[in-house]
Amino acid sequence: MIMKMIRRNISIKKLHFRGDVKYELQLTYQELVEKGYQILSVITVNYGFLIVYRIFFEDTPLLEEDSVKLRIRIITKKGTLYPEPYLNAFYTGVERNNIELADIYMESEIRKLGYGTILMNHLIKIAINTDVAYIKGFMVSDSENHRLIQIHFYKKNGFEINGSGLMWENNQKNKLQYKSAHYHKGDSDDDYRLFNE
Repeated sequence: MIMKMIRRNISIKKLHFRGDVKYELQLTYQELVEKGYQILSVITVNYGFLIVYRIFFEDTPLLEEDSVKLRIRIITKKGTLYPEPYLNAFYTGVERNNIELADIYMESEIRKLGYGTILMNHLIKIAINTDVAYIKGFMVSDSENHRLIQIHFYKKNGFEINGSGLMWENNQKNKLQYKSAHYHKGDSDDDYRLFNE
């Protein structure tokens, strides 16, 4: 399904060895680690693999990192897709007890395939693990239809919507919702399986 959707905004970097997606996964994993990025998970899909990773600034210790920059490396049977879906956020508050969502983006050709949910689930997991009280942000919509899609996305991920503002609260209800919905999507085209949790 995904390979049929590739159009003008997505480029494909060919595999090092034709058809060997597993080799490409291993090579890419190693390259990302060597760059100092944190691999958050590897997910297998029917068209290849997804590597979800976090970018860090050079020598900043994890507990002093102000930003949360998440990316998904999409490795398919034909090659690696670029540009990568991404989520940018940053810690706020004196004790870094809030996260402000700055941007979540992917090209239109690869939207509605679950990548946004994967990125958001990883951000929520980071928030839970670092005792963040809230994830907050604002929706910027191109149209009313776009706004309705955004509202559905954020509500599905446990956010409350107030006008253009959005907020996820680190409470027991949201923790349970997060754990029960974690990365599993049942249809055959997008069957996500988490390798390392």
